[in-house]
Amino acid sequence: MTRQFKILPTPPKDPSRFCYFMLGFGYDAFCNDYKVVRIVLNTWPSCRCFLKIPDFEYSLHVWMYSANEDPWKEIEVPKTLMCFNFYRSPVVSVFLRESPGVLYFQGFYELLAFDFHDEVFRVYPYHIPGKSPIYEQNEPRMSNLLNFEGSLAMIYDESIDDAESLYSLWTLDVDCGNASWSKQFNLDNSLKNDCVALYLGDGMFLVVKRNHHGFGITYYYYNQKLAKKFLPKPGSRNLYEVVKYNESLVSLKGVEQLK
Repeated sequence: MTRQFKILPTPPKDPSRFCYFMLGFGYDAFCNDYKVVRIVLNTWPSCRCFLKIPDFEYSLHVWMYSANEDPWKEIEVPKTLMCFNFYRSPVVSVFLRESPGVLYFQGFYELLAFDFHDEVFRVYPYHIPGKSPIYEQNEPRMSNLLNFEGSLAMIYDESIDDAESLYSLWTLDVDCGNASWSKQFNLDNSLKNDCVALYLGDGMFLVVKRNHHGFGITYYYYNQKLAKKFLPKPGSRNLYEVVKYNESLVSLKGVEQLK
């Protein structure tokens, strides 16, 4: 909106050329500071995936950029997190400003949370559906992380009986370091084979469906149980990522005006 931009300084060189990267962005209300978190997953040359397999070792390195302080600085990673398993590529991250200031990364077995003010990591377990296992063919039966009305949320496929299951949305509650999940409502089962990518507010979810023909987008209004399809332009076959942003008039230190 302000037509301003800022080029960040080059991050430190990665220890290995066999790396994967996770990025997250958010706001530290205590310091009035915008920060970028960069997680680097260094693997051994024999591996090309995120999943933990026998005889596979890797390490995590984390750097954080502060708009107020400007340089990147390394964040200490506890030894217990060195083998944290990330879920997908690109890894989904969600920032909750009201937490205050917590950035969540989606792991394969659990959530990784980074407190922007205290600069510490925490790990929280996923909700485990009582009637259905989370994993089926090594794939978690859950959606991407979602920001639902200011709470971290996920959608799970839960079994009703041996022949039927349903989609339900659960939100994460964290109190004094203790995490619990609360069920909010069920969704239309017609969405079960699609990817619920974002919650846009006002009861509307953005759902992405991919197949060999390309991709399709559906806007799903859970209050009305109504779905509206968005048809992409002819020839649009690839959709890498969907991002929600909030317009802002903030001017950071060191920004430049677009010419």
